[in-house]
Amino acid sequence: MKEPRRPPVHARVFAERGQAPDTRAPLLREIGRVLKGRAVVAFYHSFVYEVMLVDQDVAMLEDVLMGTDTQNGLTVIVSSPGGSALAVERLINVCREHSAGDFEVIVPKQAKSAATLLCFGANRILMSRTSELGPIDMQVYLRTQDGGFYAPVDVILNSYETLLDQATKTEGRPDPYLQQLMNYDARLIEYYKREQALGEDIAVAALQQSMFSGKSRRQILRRIRPFIEPSETKSHGRAILIEQAKQCGLNVQEVPIHEELWEQIMELHVRADQYVSRDASKLIESAEHQFYVPAPSAEV
Repeated sequence: MKEPRRPPVHARVFAERGQAPDTRAPLLREIGRVLKGRAVVAFYHSFVYEVMLVDQDVAMLEDVLMGTDTQNGLTVIVSSPGGSALAVERLINVCREHSAGDFEVIVPKQAKSAATLLCFGANRILMSRTSELGPIDMQVYLRTQDGGFYAPVDVILNSYETLLDQATKTEGRPDPYLQQLMNYDARLIEYYKREQALGEDIAVAALQQSMFSGKSRRQILRRIRPFIEPSETKSHGRAILIEQAKQCGLNVQEVPIHEELWEQIMELHVRADQYVSRDASKLIESAEHQFYVPAPSAEV
């Protein structure tokens, strides 16, 4: 019987250059095979374009999972700078429901902020010694005359409380403190407090249904202090590596970087990361199904 002809060379080269889905599908299948038949889904956000994890991503992931056999468990390969904590709460629920609770994540390089929250909702996290999680403290964008920057909500709240305390306790004129307090909107301060508490609630709830089942809120918050307390890491962008994650009690499994499984994961990562750094800003795909959001320059 005559063997089927391979695709034309030009077609293969163009697929490689553009990182078409069929360049990643075999890797997703092979990773699933090595993981004993688990369904494997890549969940990628660009670190080049300014994008966030939002509710639309939850809908796209569920569409992919609806057409994916997850009876042997679900593995999500995560690469994202983060986004909405509420969207992640929904994302965790979708992943756990579609996998009957047998849900794990793989972090090839970076799962930061809200993407770390997603990892909290998994039964286990697969990492190498170069993989990174990150703090989950809330950040807000502050506009300035020169543009703007992201600032930790913790810094805003602490500075507000400090000024308020100084204004009420000073033995001299409170005018200098009151003048500075005029730069704060009391409604925003209350909103920030609630959002900060919401992030902690989502983290605790995610861990209680996964790695910290049976633990109290107080026990969990004490364990994950490096993730929620800005004074521990000093910067929202700082990496929390595998050893520190283990010390917090998270169920983290190390995959050696020279193991065949990790080499396959990293090939998939390089291909997917290149795709969301050029042609798309988001990518959610299994071996059979794909959703993507075009890069801003590629949008029509």
